[in-house]
Amino acid sequence: METTTNKPRWAAYVRVSTATQVRAETHEAQREALTAWAESQGVDLEWYVDAGLSGMINQDGENFKRMMADLVEKNLVGIVATKLDRLGRDARGLIDLLPRMTAIHKELMLLDGGNKRTEQPKTAMDRFVWYIESGIAELNRAQPIERMAAGRARYIARGGKLGRHPLLVDWNDPTTKTLLKVGAGPTLLARSAVVRDRATGNIIQRGISYRAMKRALARREAEAAK
Repeated sequence: METTTNKPRWAAYVRVSTATQVRAETHEAQREALTAWAESQGVDLEWYVDAGLSGMINQDGENFKRMMADLVEKNLVGIVATKLDRLGRDARGLIDLLPRMTAIHKELMLLDGGNKRTEQPKTAMDRFVWYIESGIAELNRAQPIERMAAGRARYIARGGKLGRHPLLVDWNDPTTKTLLKVGAGPTLLARSAVVRDRATGNIIQRGISYRAMKRALARREAEAAK
């Protein structure tokens, strides 16, 4: 039975995007930091946790939407997270979060490794910094994808063939197996996939497109049904 107190209550948001982070218990590190902050501030926390969910889609997920609704329905003070990129890695989504919070008169708190921000950006300079950091969060997500594309280009330049199903997703890769176990979707699986050459078995790259992963999952399901 949940114990109710008269303390102010915040929504504590925790997100880890890869199975490696889940296994490394970085979500526990976030929990510990947020718990310590709550104890120091004399407030309670309502927890919202996304494990193995990409920051490009987390704001469209069930937990994030439920948290946004609970801010009003449960009269929570606001959202607290350890870092900006835990709230997402899509610049537009992060930028749009500011007016959404302002409209419902709720606060944002980022711990940033101990450098607490006690309220959401309100001045023009504060908002400018928020926009810059939002862009950096998306850039950090996009760069690995660009490296994946460059890897495919190098493979082709060395004479590699990209005919019908020449590449294989290594379903036995530990990260991929963990993601499948926790029910990760095609977006996250695509980013983490180990891709091998069908003929040689050599690793070509890490990561494939969303559509390629959807096709690979469909082939995997069809083979399992045989």
